Order: sequence, then C-alpha cells, then structure tokens
Amino acid sequence: RSDMRKMKSGKIYRLAQLRVPAEYVFDAMEFMEKTLVGKTVGIYTYTEQNEPPRDRFGNIYAHIVKEDGSWVQGDLVGRGISWAYSTPENRIMTRVLRDYASIAAATRTGFWKKSEYAFKSKDDIRGYVNSYQVVEGTITWAFNDPEDGSSIFYIGQHGTREANFLFYIKNRWLNKFFRKKNAAFAARDWTYAHVRVHGWVHKLDTVPAIEVTHPEQLEFLPPPQRH
Repeated sequence: RSDMRKMKSGKIYRLAQLRVPAEYVFDAMEFMEKTLVGKTVGIYTYTEQNEPPRDRFGNIYAHIVKEDGSWVQGDLVGRGISWAYSTPENRIMTRVLRDYASIAAATRTGFWKKSEYAFKSKDDIRGYVNSYQVVEGTITWAFNDPEDGSSIFYIGQHGTREANFLFYIKNRWLNKFFRKKNAAFAARDWTYAHVRVHGWVHKLDTVPAIEVTHPEQLEFLPPPQRH
C-alpha cells in the first residue's frame, strides 16, 4: 500500500493522516521508494487512552521523519500526492498538514491542478457525490434537528433556506468540538461562517452532504473579499 512502510525489523507502520487518491497511489509509492528504502528514519507515534491508534489490521499509525529532518507526510501533502486526512481516532497532526495542503492548492501542485480534486463549491459539488472532497462556502442556514439533536448546516443561496450542499454533526459527536463536556451549542451560532468541509460526499435526500464527526474535518476561514 502507498501509506504503509515495513521496517528492517519486519514491523509495519501505517502513515498517519494521509489519504491518497487512487490515481496517485503509484506516485506515492515511487516517492517513498526513492526517499525511504534503505534509509534511517525516525518513527513517531502517539497514544490515546494509553494505546497508539491502529488500523483494522493492527498496524500502528505513525509519522516518519527522514535523516535530513523532512517530514514524509508533509512532503506527500505538499507535493499534491495526498490529502491531509483525519478520522475521530487518528487526527493529531491534521491541522498542521492542512498548511501544506493549502500551499499545494494555491500553487496548483500535483492533483490540485485537476478539477476532480480541487476545492469544490455549492455550485459544482453535485457532480462529485460518492467521492472524497473538500467543499468551501458560507453557511447560509443552520438549525438543530428536533428529532435527534443533530446540528445541520446549509451552504446555499443567501437569504433562502435552501441547500446546494449541507454538512451535519450528529449529537453523539458534539462533545469532540468543545473543551467543556456537554457544552450548550446552537447550530445557528455558525451561520455566515465561511468554512471548508473535508469528507466523503453522499446524498441526504437529494442534497450532497458530508457527515462531520470531529473538529479536524472543518476549517473556519476568513470571509471572502467582495470585489
């Protein structure tokens, strides 16, 4: 796999916070073969509840640093070969990697120059259902679902309650977004925030949607400049 490395000892590590598009798997593998095979590297792991996070095969998630001090995850994201990716259990360095991703996107490096991987908006996301995407826009309407307590956020036309795209946070995930447990939260407090939402796009009824399960899936951005 493009995100796994086998050490001389035989131990296998999974590179944390990476998601490589299928089209770029060989680019990732080639990069790591050239820069890592036969080299001495530093392996950095972290623990949650006294155990390092592992993938479903039992491999430990790790960050790898080369002898020259360069960070392998940063190199792959900065070259536009991988997204900065997170899950509820595996997210500790995601926000740092997003800085590499922002530079790669701004310079149209690697996959960022292709429309299928570029940032999406409310106007073009409908064509990318059933894929991993990063959607940017302004929250135009938000509410808490009275049935299950989910917080739902629309990105659509200003002045309307219609959604071109939406993201939602189920009630059971909300505590991850606040330092204080069981903090009161009204979805409308985020109305007019400008955000990037990272995740798998599916359809909720007829609207493209992403379920947000942890804070690293969201970036809060400065409001766009009006010209």
